[in-house]
Amino acid sequence: FSEPVLITTIDISDAGEGKRMLLGDLTGDGRLEMIMMQGDKMDDDRYIGHEVNCITVYDCDGKKLWQIGDPTKGSSTGSDIPAQVYDIDQDGFNEVLACMGGKLRILNGKDGKEKSSFAYPHPNAHDCIIIANLTGNNKPQDIILKDRYDQIWAMDRTGKQLWT
Repeated sequence: FSEPVLITTIDISDAGEGKRMLLGDLTGDGRLEMIMMQGDKMDDDRYIGHEVNCITVYDCDGKKLWQIGDPTKGSSTGSDIPAQVYDIDQDGFNEVLACMGGKLRILNGKDGKEKSSFAYPHPNAHDCIIIANLTGNNKPQDIILKDRYDQIWAMDRTGKQLWT
């Protein structure tokens, strides 16, 4: 094996503290963008999962493409941060799905604008987002949300509950 070589550095400080990263092509150019997710601040996340407080997206050159939320108001990192990158509407471009502010939000990957949203089926149904094919579509377009340990909810991409 050869020694690692530093190619570049990217300043991600605008994304706040306690962030985690997802990777995905949000612009459709074939290159991965860095999706920095910051969980909300809470003292005890043993029984209730986090929501997303802030999302900041950078390209691989370090240019900040968009941000939603306030990075100064979050930073607990004890559990999962409920966000995913996926082309949920099958339009050919990835969206960012995030549990934020009491809703599952489907954000346009290119600019962060909300394409759609729906309220959680239960106040604690925001520990994790799972993309699934529960309705027999050609590609997965259904969503599973769960609370921390006890229950899951299956929905289509519009928020219509399929089962729990």
